[in-house]
Amino acid sequence: MAKILLVDDDELLVLSLKTLLQATGYEVVTAGDGLQGLQAALQHAPDLILLDVRMPVLDGFGMLAALRANAGTRTIPCVILTAMDDRESLDNALRHGADGMLLKPVRVEALLQAIAGRLEVLTARKHVGMVAITSTPTHPTLRTNEEELNAILTESSVRAPFRESREVTVLFSDIRNFSRLSEMLPSADVAEVLQQYYERAADVMRRHEGMLVRIIGDALLVAFESTRNLRGEHAGNAIRAALLLQETAREYALALERRYPRRDLPPFAVGTGIHTGEVMVCSMGPGHTSEITIIGDTVNVAARLEALSKDHSCTPIASASTVDVADGHFMYGKREKVNLKGRLAPIESVVILGFSPRVSRPGSEMATKRA
Repeated sequence: MAKILLVDDDELLVLSLKTLLQATGYEVVTAGDGLQGLQAALQHAPDLILLDVRMPVLDGFGMLAALRANAGTRTIPCVILTAMDDRESLDNALRHGADGMLLKPVRVEALLQAIAGRLEVLTARKHVGMVAITSTPTHPTLRTNEEELNAILTESSVRAPFRESREVTVLFSDIRNFSRLSEMLPSADVAEVLQQYYERAADVMRRHEGMLVRIIGDALLVAFESTRNLRGEHAGNAIRAALLLQETAREYALALERRYPRRDLPPFAVGTGIHTGEVMVCSMGPGHTSEITIIGDTVNVAARLEALSKDHSCTPIASASTVDVADGHFMYGKREKVNLKGRLAPIESVVILGFSPRVSRPGSEMATKRA
């Protein structure tokens, strides 16, 4: 039975592919990021690896480079699974030593055919190798300790080398009065309060194709992209997510009041800022603690707009560049040029009041698209 290592941070995709491959007769090992995948490759010596590109901690190209730099994993066939269909992505995959690339969403027939083809080639290689050098084992004994992992990463001279510029819509959200809340509750309760809120907030983001980039204390940094590279699509999704996040915070505030009656806790609320623009997606941090994040003026603007929301009863604030392209029907409030802290050039901000009401009269227009 051939053993396949599936490395992807999309839990639903991993579950569906694992079920499919096991039903086909393969043994399947899974990992959620490139570093876990590298550990699994060293430990399980798979016959083939299916590898995503965009992952936290260590991206797919970084893992692939590390595999090719190690004698014990160098010959394992690797097939890239990715939604990036440009020529540069294909060139990157081949340059890092990929044996093939399939575009997401992956067709079952194409996936099974690619696996069968790669395993057939591997079987032929093994047969030739046994005839030529019978004393060399197929998979040499591999250690999986932290020292060896670091050595492999160092030898490959790559640690999440994923650096590219992308246009996204950034959502930055922060919990109001969190310091006061932390002061009034035991630390164990504060951690539980945060965890329960994060779970609800993350669900909102996932449903609108938002990627939770980082949790920064009591703040969330989320990036919205469009699989079709449509600016209006990810801008609209970010605004919808912001409005639903505000409603989620209101519901959670009621739950906290029921849980802590007569404690006079500060009202639970969140502020949100949204801005559309270019970011650099890259690995930040030393050694094995590095992680994929986004940096750039777009992130800073979203964070500063979030700070402005405290002057508008925590109503979400977006930049005009987001509002002017967003797909969807929303009600907007005050629109003004503002000077953001630490930034020389002013920016036009727009208050997001809510979703536009549906108009049922034939031929009527959504007059509230923009205020």
